[in-house]
Amino acid sequence: MRIFLIGYRGTGKSTVARLLADRLGIEAIDADAELERRAGKTIRTMFAEDGERAFRDLESTLLAEFGDRDDVVIATGGGVILRPENRAILKTGRVVWLTAPAEVLWRRMCGDESTPRTTTRSGSGRARRGRTDAGSSRTAVPRMCRHDCRRDTDTRGNRGGGPRSLA
Repeated sequence: MRIFLIGYRGTGKSTVARLLADRLGIEAIDADAELERRAGKTIRTMFAEDGERAFRDLESTLLAEFGDRDDVVIATGGGVILRPENRAILKTGRVVWLTAPAEVLWRRMCGDESTPRTTTRSGSGRARRGRTDAGSSRTAVPRMCRHDCRRDTDTRGNRGGGPRSLA
């Protein structure tokens, strides 16, 4: 069994991967954490010093390595679906698309100093309160990447119950 978690930054991929892997008794891999470990720097620093292309190259290398494993839940990076070669690897397992409303993502991202504040295909862009790239990802993901199911990680009302409730 190979499960890939995709979704915008802040949707809870790392949390869900750990909890789901524990429940299933299999390995969990946080691609961003492993990328930082191997690069010896944070994603934010890597973007600043090496640029988005270098980051995406390493992200693709790691996905290719992890994509060969069985009995694993992989929390991918938020932009992993941007490259066709990555989407081909994702097709080798079950793909779960995690989502949350833009305002929830904004709140979660504001507390995360390890990743770039804004990332787009070109590496430039602005994220402001109530406006993130999340809105565009709601239509881009279904067009770009086949996924087996979609789960909302919002903690408000009946929308989802948060990342911990999905495992």
